[in-house]
Amino acid sequence: MEIETAINHKIPILPVLIGNTPMPNADELPPSIATIAVQNAVPVGVLHDFHTHMQMLLPQIETILGALAKRSAIHTNVDIIYRACQAIMRFLSDSAYQSQQGFLDHVVWQVSGASTFMSTARLHDIAVTLFLHRVTRLANFIELHFIISFWADGAEMEHALAGWVIRQLEETPLIADGPFSFTEETDRYQLKVRWSDEDARSVWKIVTDEPL
Repeated sequence: MEIETAINHKIPILPVLIGNTPMPNADELPPSIATIAVQNAVPVGVLHDFHTHMQMLLPQIETILGALAKRSAIHTNVDIIYRACQAIMRFLSDSAYQSQQGFLDHVVWQVSGASTFMSTARLHDIAVTLFLHRVTRLANFIELHFIISFWADGAEMEHALAGWVIRQLEETPLIADGPFSFTEETDRYQLKVRWSDEDARSVWKIVTDEPL
């Protein structure tokens, strides 16, 4: 009934089969949903691999949400991706300066590109970098997937930096207007940071051939 109502109101849907639920034959379904269900239903596991199955659904859900919105934030400002990445590092840099903690005094806060990601450790003794590895559209939002890396001479310093950055972003998930207000256009947007549940090993393979 809910699926028929959605179709009648032209609402995009993604049929999902839970566990070992068999796919009904087309003639066993209401005529209004038979074709879409048979062609597009996605099986989802319910045991130890449920998370993996849900991850497989994300690209399809993103496609549906992207189709719902005629325009995204980037339509009015093509620099919004660059501005957002810079704003995150600017926020961390400003927070480090204000904290007056000695171990943060000489940290380099940098947005890295594909050509500079692996060279940071050779160029700076202590650094924190942001590397953008994926951009997706969710309705009228732009979702940026990035890696924050910590570079130092030893694990103790790297872990201290990681702990401090995690605490800052957990305490301030919505980046303040200051770091993000580069132009009048960016003043109209909000920049929110949240942790991703992506498998770090898969992301690393996308970024570099270097062993993890």
